[in-house]
Amino acid sequence: EGAGIYRHVHLIKTSRTHLDTDGVFAPVTITGPIKNGATPADGQTADAEIHAQATVVKDTLPATGGSGSDNVTIRFTLFDGERMLRSVLSSHSLPLSAPLVTFNQTIKVPAAKLWSIGRPHVYSLLTEVIEEQKAQDRKVVIDELNTTIGIRKIKFTANQGFILNDEHVKIRGFCDHNNYGGVGMAVP
Repeated sequence: EGAGIYRHVHLIKTSRTHLDTDGVFAPVTITGPIKNGATPADGQTADAEIHAQATVVKDTLPATGGSGSDNVTIRFTLFDGERMLRSVLSSHSLPLSAPLVTFNQTIKVPAAKLWSIGRPHVYSLLTEVIEEQKAQDRKVVIDELNTTIGIRKIKFTANQGFILNDEHVKIRGFCDHNNYGGVGMAVP
């Protein structure tokens, strides 16, 4: 029943010091009350915090030609469309014995525009690994990843079900698997 490769395949080349695969994690906490806009088109806002976390890999294998960078800085930059909202740095010296180092940073977002079904507002978090090159007396971005973030408050309750931004939402849909016994890629 195999259908071969039917998804995109990517070959990714990195420097010896780079962001780990799936190494950026950015959960959001709503820290203030949710406020409704003057009209439904204005959406909702609330103060929020993004707890940005980036894991950096330092390849120490001799076959790669070196031990990777010892001094790196992580820069987290939050964008709202084209407009930069916040930029914070997290510096760390990478120990020679540690192949993975995790950087943590909290980014406060006052009056954040909340993601909702009717108004799916998203932010963009750019995570950059910056290497200090002492010989040239400069800093160079050696890896970066752009992560799309929707700031929202969600919860499930036994009585009300799914709650999005303090409002009940009925979930509708079906489970569409990519394969099914006897018919391969077709959905019966």
